[in-house]
Amino acid sequence: MKRSSTLALLLCLSLSTANAADAVPVVQATPHLASQARENLKADPFLFEDVIMKAGAAAFQSSCEEIKKTKSDFDCAPGKLGAGSNRTGEDQKAQVDARVWQAQFMSLLSAERLERLLGPYQAALNDRYKFCGNTRPQIHTIGFQPELVFEARSDSRPTSAGERAVRIPIDGFALDPRCVVMGIQISGTVPVSRYGSRTERSEKEKNSDFYVTEPTPDRPDTANVILLEPYLDRLKTGDMLTISVSFSERYPPDEKKPRKVAYSKRAFTLFEIGDYRQVYQKDRIGPHSAFPLTEEEIDSLYGPLIAKNYFAVRISIRNPGATAKLVSSGGIRVTGTARVEPEPGSGEPPFAMPLTLVPHSLQEIYSILQDQEVDQVRPRTFRALELVGALATGIAAITSPGIQTTKNLGLFTGLVIPETKRAWPDRWPGYQKNLVRDAMPDLIKVGPNSRTEQPKVLFFPKKDIDGMVSDPYLFGRISGSDTPDGDIRNAKPKTYVIAVSFDNLSIRLEDLFEVENPAIRDKYLDLLGEVPALIGKLELLRPWSTQATGAKLFDLPSGTWNDAQTALTEAAKSVTAHADATTKADLDGNVIKPLKLLVDGVKPGDAKSKLKADLFGNGKAGVEALKQARETLEGVRSRLNTEGDPSAYKPRVDEAGATATAAKNALAYYQLVSKAVADSVQPLKDLDAALKVLKAKPADAAAKTALDGAATNLKGILKNVADNKPAEGISLALQ
Repeated sequence: MKRSSTLALLLCLSLSTANAADAVPVVQATPHLASQARENLKADPFLFEDVIMKAGAAAFQSSCEEIKKTKSDFDCAPGKLGAGSNRTGEDQKAQVDARVWQAQFMSLLSAERLERLLGPYQAALNDRYKFCGNTRPQIHTIGFQPELVFEARSDSRPTSAGERAVRIPIDGFALDPRCVVMGIQISGTVPVSRYGSRTERSEKEKNSDFYVTEPTPDRPDTANVILLEPYLDRLKTGDMLTISVSFSERYPPDEKKPRKVAYSKRAFTLFEIGDYRQVYQKDRIGPHSAFPLTEEEIDSLYGPLIAKNYFAVRISIRNPGATAKLVSSGGIRVTGTARVEPEPGSGEPPFAMPLTLVPHSLQEIYSILQDQEVDQVRPRTFRALELVGALATGIAAITSPGIQTTKNLGLFTGLVIPETKRAWPDRWPGYQKNLVRDAMPDLIKVGPNSRTEQPKVLFFPKKDIDGMVSDPYLFGRISGSDTPDGDIRNAKPKTYVIAVSFDNLSIRLEDLFEVENPAIRDKYLDLLGEVPALIGKLELLRPWSTQATGAKLFDLPSGTWNDAQTALTEAAKSVTAHADATTKADLDGNVIKPLKLLVDGVKPGDAKSKLKADLFGNGKAGVEALKQARETLEGVRSRLNTEGDPSAYKPRVDEAGATATAAKNALAYYQLVSKAVADSVQPLKDLDAALKVLKAKPADAAAKTALDGAATNLKGILKNVADNKPAEGISLALQ
């Protein structure tokens, strides 16, 4: 019998009893307690159910009758009770209706009636504290893999197939809704704008983008996010979706301490079924082509350090196509399951979680071997012996010991140490040679209708797995109560990966660029690295455009810019006040005005400066244009992975290249402008001083020479800027 039916039957049978419920002791009512009780009983169907059970049927019925006096259509049927808690999760429509009814009941309940429920409320709350105890909610997984496959709308799809939907499971531990509250946020390329209720949806709710099925008392360790047709219809292959989930204590025993919270987030890439089959399924390597190496094999071939830190898989790659293919080790990934056993006595449960790994490159593994070699037992032993020999020899040189002691030192350093090295050979060079021979390089070419000449070995890091399962968010350790001083910290639990099974090895076979298109290939590959680097260089200049002090424009500090502006202002005053008409016209038109244009154009902290408009606005050479070029290149890469003809994307690559060129020219130009502003400070001061001298002594030859030299210097600086202005993308230009 369902819980809701049982509860309704008990209430109906108790209607014939006396007003036993009215005899329940009433606790001391306070405004805070009454307000808290009303809100908790509105939101928590489990607590509401327990309170009504403790209060008794008579109290429930009398409260209902009182509510009906103010709201005549209010339904007092006992069947409403129990449906809101929905302990099995089966009848969600009844659950939603009952929760709405419960909220109405508590909103309409009078203060006097609420006060009578405070005793049962406090008793039920104490029961809840005992039941939940030291609950530590944990989230282990969100979804099975980082790709979500959805079915696009199609007229050929049979109606018997049912409604399209995508289910994303959320698995964890201690997620009983009586003890924890679930929170969820969804964001992505396509905004999620409509949230349905947790129910078999009504006509009004059929336009919802998704709904959530929460954990139930009977199934307390799993929840689901269901993406629905209105949202799926707006998706395209490659769109991103991020799901953030939290479970927090519903009623913490100590209100002065933070609630215990488990939080986790996962990002997904969405694929339409056809695209997923084309991009991923065709790249799978069957079990006959991949063989994991045992830890003993890894130890003997590549050394104990590699065996300790890596899983190794020997693969043979076959290209069934009619054209040569390229395989990038960075595009290989393996999916599987890790089985995790927490430290004995920790009270944490064992669990399994999905994982996705990519192999480390040969260069990275080789560097680890080289860097860690010095810390191994053999090298440290011989370094110690050589140090002892060197110290003894040095002491002997100072103290002048006997001939026999000198001979003994010579035997130790010249015979014992070398012979010990021969008796204890160094295996590290052999490990390195095996690694270079067997490890898969970053790029490998596989000919048409053939396979790799010899199997290659991929090395998947074990430390990445340890990082995943040791994530404190998976264990809910985000509480001040976990630390002695009460600070909120992430306490890393001790866990052990006891087994890893690899279910699928995915290898991307990318089309080899045709020889007749080397320019497109080289340009595309160069731009993939060049465009992000240019964005980084421009972002280094952003503080100059947003703050007036403390920033630098290349080698121009804001203080030097202030010096240039001051010197320019003083020189302009002297030209106006002291120069003759001919000199004034020359200096004003060829020095003061163009230099003022440059100084104002790169003014620090000025939102209206030419520099800000060119580099951080909508200019053709700015950050936004480069970001668009980066997106264009990413789109080209995804298309090349599936279609493969680079010549079809030449216009896009050329467009991105033009943006990168404009950005490089803009950086060079503004670096030149910044140098011009810095170099103009002293000539402007010389110009100002010479004009002031000539005002007092018009015939002063030295002042005339100084004036001519300063003017010539400034004109040369400005001419260098004018001659190097880029063709486009720059609004700051000398007339």
